[in-house]
Amino acid sequence: MFRTRHKNSRRIGLAMLGAVSAMALSGCSTAPGSVYDFTQINGMEPAQQITVQIPQALKDAAGADAENLLVTSVVVKSLDLDSSKYCAISIEITYPDGAADKLTTPTLTKAQADAAAEDDVQTFLDQYEATSPADLEQKLTRQVQLDTEASLKSMNSDMTVEEYLASYDDFDSVQEAALERWIRDDTAGYLGYLDELPSSIEEGAEKVISGMEQSYGAEAEEAAKVSNVERVASRLHLSSARAAAALNVSAPEQGAYLSVDFQSATRVQDCAKSPTDPDATSSFDFPIQSERGIDTFATVGLTVMKNGEISIFSGEVNGYMVDTNRDWIVEK
Repeated sequence: MFRTRHKNSRRIGLAMLGAVSAMALSGCSTAPGSVYDFTQINGMEPAQQITVQIPQALKDAAGADAENLLVTSVVVKSLDLDSSKYCAISIEITYPDGAADKLTTPTLTKAQADAAAEDDVQTFLDQYEATSPADLEQKLTRQVQLDTEASLKSMNSDMTVEEYLASYDDFDSVQEAALERWIRDDTAGYLGYLDELPSSIEEGAEKVISGMEQSYGAEAEEAAKVSNVERVASRLHLSSARAAAALNVSAPEQGAYLSVDFQSATRVQDCAKSPTDPDATSSFDFPIQSERGIDTFATVGLTVMKNGEISIFSGEVNGYMVDTNRDWIVEK
């Protein structure tokens, strides 16, 4: 199963100090156009235009993990600005058929929210081996009854359960004692869904379930309010992107700009002092549709200098790496 970024993900850091010696960038002369496919562990020369693509060999090695890629390649070019403060790159994005529409899907749909709430409710009830709030109260009350009877038997007491609970713990009923125990033993934090303490376990459990459903529902409502541009931009690592029409090349503001058809983007960023300047790097993600939603399959880091030279600063494929023969293997 494909996984998003994790501790074992391999970052092919083409410019990072302390990396494998073979990963140093070669030369700084400008090439007319280059192709980066995440296998160039020896680096590549800066260029005015770079195509970044997911190679077929990686797709073959990843198998099902690489199915449903939502971006297959991008063409990155330097962009002239009437500004000495910032540099910019343009990114032309290639999507498989229908992929751009998938990127506009809310991060949490109502159907997903309902399913997630249902799962959490089931987990909550399963913790007590209960089928409903009423069944939960019955089971917990019965357990207090049995525990108290066992205590009375061990003390050779002829008191009733009710008399014992009233005299020693000041409870008016077994149900009240069970409620107190439930509140005390709520290590999972379910009672955090309640505004006030319930008068019974059944009431409390019903409010917990309602709180779960309302929480997921509110999250889905908020997700639905996000614009399509924001959704697509965040999944391409172009967070807080504005509409392309907002870009003023004479007085550019730092950040990302995305066209209304999502086919092209512009990134205004700090000019790199060198191809390996870690403080002037921007990233672009290659998203993928998974069972959990939309994840990141690969990420590339980019720098651009004032003369328009673009460099690949880093490349990362989550869960996969190239060996010394440049063959793709699963990362252990």
